[in-house]
Amino acid sequence: AEGQNVSIPAAGSRIDFGIDFAEVRSIVATTTGSSPLKPLITAQDSKGFVVRLYDNTDTAQAGAINWLVRGYEWLLIFGVLGCLGGLRI
Repeated sequence: AEGQNVSIPAAGSRIDFGIDFAEVRSIVATTTGSSPLKPLITAQDSKGFVVRLYDNTDTAQAGAINWLVRGYEWLLIFGVLGCLGGLRI
């Protein structure tokens, strides 16, 4: 899952993946725009993450990010023997 040019207020924002991951392997957030800001992921779960942006004086700022997440999704397989749970990338 990914998002581009997502606006983040100075108070931070929760970003939802749009997918319920069984396991999140990595989240990458990069800032966009001309101001040099540092993204900080303050919380994460299987459905999303919370991010705040800081300037070089560690003051929270509004800005925008691109983000990318990689992980394993739940996959259900239905067959003669019933339902088997599995994972896929």
